[in-house]
Amino acid sequence: MVSKGRLDPLMTFWEREGSTIGGVDTVIPEWTGERWVTLLQVASHAGHEDVTRWLLEEAHADPTIAVPVGGANARLEDESGHNSDVSDTPAALPAGTRRAAYDLGRTRGVRNVFRRMCG
Repeated sequence: MVSKGRLDPLMTFWEREGSTIGGVDTVIPEWTGERWVTLLQVASHAGHEDVTRWLLEEAHADPTIAVPVGGANARLEDESGHNSDVSDTPAALPAGTRRAAYDLGRTRGVRNVFRRMCG
């Protein structure tokens, strides 16, 4: 739903199942085949402004969760030991830098959603 930009079904699903999933910032399971770590990162990368806005404003997603750095076999492990595939991230970043959901935004509209939330 997030990667396809289907906001209405996502909101309905979230009302029904959101609390049982572990929250909006839960790491996406590896078996989904998704390469990003959080729903916000997926929405940002897919360019869905309305989903990104809803995740930030209504679901209170954390925009500061780092996009893991690594190659095709990179994994991010959360506190519960679940891993998530992050194969589309760059191999290296300069020391002291990190990327977040904003950096995955492919469109000006998605980046503007993040900018409005900061202001």
